[in-house]
Amino acid sequence: MSLNEFVRDFPVIYKYREWSKSKEFHKRLLTEKEIWFSSPADLNDPFDCAIPFKLNKAELTPENILKKYRNEVGEYFPDLNEKEREEKVQAEIRLNRLNNPEHLDNLSESIRESLKSEFGIFCVSKKFDDILMWSYYSNAHTGFVIGFDTEKLLVELNPTAREVIYEKDFPEHSLFYQDGEMFLKLTYVKSDVWNHEDEVRLIKKDFVSKSVVLSKDCFKEVILGCRIASEDKSEIKALVKERMPHVSLFQMATHKEKYSLTRERIN
Repeated sequence: MSLNEFVRDFPVIYKYREWSKSKEFHKRLLTEKEIWFSSPADLNDPFDCAIPFKLNKAELTPENILKKYRNEVGEYFPDLNEKEREEKVQAEIRLNRLNNPEHLDNLSESIRESLKSEFGIFCVSKKFDDILMWSYYSNAHTGFVIGFDTEKLLVELNPTAREVIYEKDFPEHSLFYQDGEMFLKLTYVKSDVWNHEDEVRLIKKDFVSKSVVLSKDCFKEVILGCRIASEDKSEIKALVKERMPHVSLFQMATHKEKYSLTRERIN
């Protein structure tokens, strides 16, 4: 998906936060315009960026395995002559690592460690009115949500940005997978139990556990929870008025006729 397509589909993306003394770093999103790129190890889903590596078994035919090892030996050992290359290919086939659960477990662990140490993740959502996310990411509806101007945010950060894909089963990888394809499946696929979050994920390489201070232009909306304390509401309103007067300010409210939330503009 191109930048223009991404911005067209998701012009505003949202981050749920708390406003409490125990979560001062959450407040920094408003007070300092600071966002945080988490390590995959710190995310709340134990499968996040830690999905066991699973090959498509239908592709594990003798012909395909021979082709794969010939391709790899030719790529990684270009100085070998034809006889030496074929001997190495046959040695790899005898090891039978592609059908060895222990080898695949070790490969999964190696990939997990690489992702944890190399890639920082900033998680946002396509929606601002999810009851569950207000409950567990915004302290039982007493926190706030920031709406980011997607185009300005992406231009400023230059991340890899994609929608999260929700699936019932672990993704399978082709025997002839490309690194980019494998990366997307391991970092942008989650269990369908999370599908209500409608997550959009921004990822930066060599940016683990790092903060970024954004320009104020990246901020487009501030939405207060329906149960926010009056003193917190006043504090946030004053902060927005002083430092981000261009931002639209809203507060959530419970719907009067169905189980849903609505938002109302406030001054």
